[in-house]
Amino acid sequence: MHLPTWTAVDDYFNGLLVEEVGPLLAAAAESDAAGLPPHQVAPNQGKLLHLIADLRNARTVLEIGTLGGYSTSVIIGDNAVRDGAATDAAGTDPRVQGVRRFTELIAAHPRLSATTVQTVGAKGYDGFTLALVTD
Repeated sequence: MHLPTWTAVDDYFNGLLVEEVGPLLAAAAESDAAGLPPHQVAPNQGKLLHLIADLRNARTVLEIGTLGGYSTSVIIGDNAVRDGAATDAAGTDPRVQGVRRFTELIAAHPRLSATTVQTVGAKGYDGFTLALVTD
């Protein structure tokens, strides 16, 4: 599997299941116009996060690690895998160091239950961390 296949699969399912409405399209266009790199989640991944928040009846969502993107009481950390670089404890990339520190803080927090999901698709290879604040 490679990027063209991932993109074709995303395009097929997004065309059937994901509706990118005005505010989402506007956020992407404004990010492009501002010269921001395309770090927002893919539409189908944003829809997954939205569905999870809806299932939880979340009134607020704290999203960390996005840049001009969009998503939908959960904590979402985007760009969590960084093409697999998140596993490199000796890495010097500050983005990877930030992801690792973010994950360590979540793991150590007694009121958070979390997981990280690797993703592949039109946006390449990355992932997100989803954490739920428990009582």
